[in-house]
Amino acid sequence: MFDYLRFAIALIPLGIYFLLIATLLYRSRPTLLNAVQDTLLLGMGCVGLAVIGPLELFFPNAAYSVLGEWTWAFLLGLYFFVVLFAALNRSPSWTMYGLDCDSFQSLLNAALSSEQIPYQWLDYVLHVPSLGMVAMIEPANRLGNAVHLTPSGAKQDILGWHRLEKIILRQEFLPSCHRIRSRATGAQLWIAIGALCIVVSMILIVADMERLQRSVAWLLQD
Repeated sequence: MFDYLRFAIALIPLGIYFLLIATLLYRSRPTLLNAVQDTLLLGMGCVGLAVIGPLELFFPNAAYSVLGEWTWAFLLGLYFFVVLFAALNRSPSWTMYGLDCDSFQSLLNAALSSEQIPYQWLDYVLHVPSLGMVAMIEPANRLGNAVHLTPSGAKQDILGWHRLEKIILRQEFLPSCHRIRSRATGAQLWIAIGALCIVVSMILIVADMERLQRSVAWLLQD
């Protein structure tokens, strides 16, 4: 039998995740997320899938007999720490929402030149010796409204990445970011997918409530 409620639990966080991505693309200024923030955001979107999947599959019935409903709180806390552990152990990388590759390259040029930090480009590969960075710019999707800056090579200086991130996020770069911001095409698609997930979830919850009411009425008749 199709379980409406469990399917709705999986869809609601995914819908919220898609709506948040659309919000980042629709902002008047580009938004920079590092690897930790990006992983935590994705983990939030997948929490429903974790609840109806591994958390329910390996549910500790012995703990539930003692703690009751608090068992779910401990399981969700465990899930959060697993996601946090995975986020903190990721290689340094960035995701920039609202810019294409050429615009993000121009932004990096302006940020490094303002601090007089020597750097080199090989196509879309950035080499900053003083910061211990070798990274590559690549599109995050086919629409060209988000880009990744991913490490190229195993040896990276995390402090160098953090220093350049602080430079980019300074207030003085926001006007220039606004000028080179690419049009947030495709954000409507994310909104449509997110809204569809939320609407389908609400329909499934209502259908599940109606099914429960019919079941209760049938039991009372017997």
